[in-house]
Amino acid sequence: MSTVGFADARLQRNGRCHESEVFAAFRRDLVRYRAPEAVTDDQLRSFVRNWAAGATRSSTGYLKGVSVAARASQMLCRHREEAA
Repeated sequence: MSTVGFADARLQRNGRCHESEVFAAFRRDLVRYRAPEAVTDDQLRSFVRNWAAGATRSSTGYLKGVSVAARASQMLCRHREEAA
């Protein structure tokens, strides 16, 4: 999966979240970027800023206009739990 593939699959251009949630999801999903030396937080901020140009970031790192979507496997588990 590429960085754009990650963004298209896991990020949404609405809602709110903390940038650390985006960084954690990115590093969890893209194994080659798991080490902090592979991609810096500043590079990830730039990536998010370019992907969601209309989003804003507060001085404390909260993003407005970006949220992290649940993985398909997480959604399937929730659906099964609700059906039980």
